[in-house]
Amino acid sequence: MENEYIRCNSANIYYEVHGEGEPILCLHGNGEDSSYFKPQIREFSKKYKVIVMDSRGHGKSSFGEEGLSLELMAKDVLKVIKELNIDKIHLLGFSDGGNVALKIAMKNPKKIKTLSLVGANLQPKDIKMFARIPIVIEYGIYSLISFNKKKEIIGLMIKEPCFKEEELKTIFIPTLVIAGENDLIKESCTKLISKSINNSKLVIIKGGDHFVSSKKSGAFNKIFLDFIRKN
Repeated sequence: MENEYIRCNSANIYYEVHGEGEPILCLHGNGEDSSYFKPQIREFSKKYKVIVMDSRGHGKSSFGEEGLSLELMAKDVLKVIKELNIDKIHLLGFSDGGNVALKIAMKNPKKIKTLSLVGANLQPKDIKMFARIPIVIEYGIYSLISFNKKKEIIGLMIKEPCFKEEELKTIFIPTLVIAGENDLIKESCTKLISKSINNSKLVIIKGGDHFVSSKKSGAFNKIFLDFIRKN
């Protein structure tokens, strides 16, 4: 395993590289780190080069002086890709990582061979109410502190993403859209994402929730690997 830091503006971004072959880059969700993808690293690295990274302000990556936004996090990902001399990647994004992946797909499609989105959303309102209310309450509590790292991280789910259906129609990359049957993202949103992206395939995993890629990793890994092999 290779692990190192790459400087992105004022932040140090931590990454790991496992295995050899075509590169797969995995982007984790809000409040997590690259260890979320342990089931994928173990399986994918048998035949592929798997790159995982801690998003700005998460895990071993530093916060930086610019604050947090999906736009800035997308720029961090592109910097990592450039520094690792990667031409094209299979990009896999989970939750907020999926939203970052969408940002990249809209602005730098030539860097992506395939796009896989797991539990991504278009607007904060796409999070089901039972999950959104605790997020809003927690954000309010942390907002009482003048500056708090946790508030900035949670704030990503309160303020972003802000995607429009028309923006998704500009994406022509082979795309896999996955969600659990019991995902905390509204199924209508997941279906709209798939419908709006050209050349997109939708898979709803029965019995799965938002964390379907870890809790049902066997089924998820097979679906993902079958998809990238065909593209």
